[in-house]
Amino acid sequence: MANLLLVDSNEVAHRALRGLLSRGSHRCAVATTAEEGWKLLRDFVAFDLVVLELTLTGENGVRLLQRLRSDTLLKKIPVIVYTAVGDPKVVKAVLGVGVQNYLVKPYREEVVYRELEKALKTPWRAMHFEEEKSFCAQLQLDPAELRRRRVELEGAMEPTGRFLGSQFGQEQPAHAEVLRQVLALSEKAEAAGVWAVAEYLAAVQAGAERGDWSMLRTAEKDFAWMGQLIFEHLHPGMLHTTGFGEDDRHAAEEAQRRALWLEADVIQGGPMLGAGVLEAETEKLTACPVIDSVLASFQMAADRAGTHVQHVVDLVVQDPGLACTVLAAANQLRHDDMTAIEDLAGAVSLMGSERLATLAKQIPMAKEESFFVPPLTWPQFWRFQVGVGRLARVICEYLQFKNAAAVAYQAGLMHDLGKLVLCHLHPYAIEATVRHARTFKVPLAVAERRYLGAESRDLGEKLARRIGLPERFCTVIRLAERPLEAALGEAGELVCAIALARELCLYHHIGHDGELAERSAPAIEQTQAWTAIRPRLFPGFKMAEFEIQVRRMFLELKEATHA
Repeated sequence: MANLLLVDSNEVAHRALRGLLSRGSHRCAVATTAEEGWKLLRDFVAFDLVVLELTLTGENGVRLLQRLRSDTLLKKIPVIVYTAVGDPKVVKAVLGVGVQNYLVKPYREEVVYRELEKALKTPWRAMHFEEEKSFCAQLQLDPAELRRRRVELEGAMEPTGRFLGSQFGQEQPAHAEVLRQVLALSEKAEAAGVWAVAEYLAAVQAGAERGDWSMLRTAEKDFAWMGQLIFEHLHPGMLHTTGFGEDDRHAAEEAQRRALWLEADVIQGGPMLGAGVLEAETEKLTACPVIDSVLASFQMAADRAGTHVQHVVDLVVQDPGLACTVLAAANQLRHDDMTAIEDLAGAVSLMGSERLATLAKQIPMAKEESFFVPPLTWPQFWRFQVGVGRLARVICEYLQFKNAAAVAYQAGLMHDLGKLVLCHLHPYAIEATVRHARTFKVPLAVAERRYLGAESRDLGEKLARRIGLPERFCTVIRLAERPLEAALGEAGELVCAIALARELCLYHHIGHDGELAERSAPAIEQTQAWTAIRPRLFPGFKMAEFEIQVRRMFLELKEATHA
């Protein structure tokens, strides 16, 4: 797990980067100004990488970068500039100051992770220390003795910093004692191979020789920072950073709301919501909710869709909420009334950059943290939806459901939209219903009816129909868990394929959707979906060959989604 600092005044950028990083369990602190960024960097030594926007309120990003590169303690920290500014002159000037990379927004997940990997390969904090093996060999030291010296140095940081700081601004400062302590500590730093401390003390001494004692102004904080640096080096990953950069303003209020949902006795007291409340709330939505981090990435990409249309397509084809909203919006535009638009890439092209940018501002947001009921998390839920879509396409192709095959992926991706609707309307409902289902060992749909008086699947279908999602997608949303009710024809074939893909992904742990899975996966013939599919099989169908195709797909899914 890595700790990043994003210095950017744009809230959309905050959500987008946090979302990208959360999929790798990394943490992202945010500063909206250069001064906030500087303060965080001087308070916490645990940041591994800085992501910097150049256009900031007040001091700009270039000036912050210059401050970092001229600072004895922070000059080695890696910085990537990720900005909307693409002026070649600015790029040249920034590269001259020194950055790991200069990138132009919108964020791209593979690029962010590549830069993070580069920063972690040679951690900047380690550059402040002499490498242990060679240093011990050079001085004929035992590694245990070197560690003892560094522990002793760490212990001296706080009292020395407190003393030096106390001397700043004194009418009769004890300059002789200051120099004595600086020289003594400098010898210890060099003997321990801790060059950050040695260089800092050399700067203090050089200033003193010029009669400049200004570094004493920040000595207490500086020495505390160096103490953190040594501690992190001695005890990797143990430095206390809980809460840095996080907004806790509404923590107590949110905890109270969460407790209200989780502690409700819905068996004795009935649903949390009155009859028809959820349906009425869903009726007010004009688009399918999208997870906050995904929405932020989409908003950034849509603003620049003219030059990054493929990035917009990539986002839409991988997210259920975006897929639903863009398809529905495209179908509301003027087109051949005889043909529904069901292709996601085609829908993005039809919308155009201006409409996409406008649409991005109208999409309701759902919080990623609402899906945190391990092993159910948003990344796992996403993997399940993508897995169902990809497997459904393979099933349709093999079973010769030709017309269904063209839309099987899209339908699988969007088959459980109701949970996104529920997450937006009542953020703690997902956790409450999933925990209830686990505690009482009932299907999730039963837990939803007990808590909400309705099923999230009903909400998904209601929204899909109201905003204009093509009919067979709406049918899939309604019947994905009830394939025996599917009629004959193209829509019925699609429902059956999605239902089978859903059962197989659930049993084989391709992601997670909150439902309890059996400990051992049943044979394909034993699933409810297969009972519905059997009358639709073509003559000469061979189950053994079909199972080989399915197993091959599972291997691909596990590799592709890191399930």
